[in-house]
Amino acid sequence: MIDVNVNDAQYRSSRTLSAMDQFYVMKRLMPLMDTLAEIARSPTRDVEEFAVKIGKGISSLPDEDCAYVFDKCLGDVQTQRDGVWVTIWNRSAKAMQFQDITMPTMVQLVYFVLMDNFAGFIPALPQQVSQDGPPQPSA
Repeated sequence: MIDVNVNDAQYRSSRTLSAMDQFYVMKRLMPLMDTLAEIARSPTRDVEEFAVKIGKGISSLPDEDCAYVFDKCLGDVQTQRDGVWVTIWNRSAKAMQFQDITMPTMVQLVYFVLMDNFAGFIPALPQQVSQDGPPQPSA
């Protein structure tokens, strides 16, 4: 379960991916696992370093694999709008429900879901999702 604040917006997901979804997400992310583990272990929160490492790793993945991972990870994430929790991802349209959720926010949410689902599977990853998450740009 994740419950995080990103860019002054609250997000949550109370559902863990099914075992089969976890398997297929992990299969698609295997080329990126070294990069994710390195980022998770890093004591620094340098946004440029994070962006370069994750960008290189993501660029090695086929578009179909990225789309699959984003669909599975964002499918149950919700945000609070006008006091009501609503899902941010439209699975049938494969698109965000809200135009104000930017790509950096979307990537951070995927990161939180991945850490929540795979922390116990990959020893190098943290055992709990940290509110710190990926590095944030300084204001």
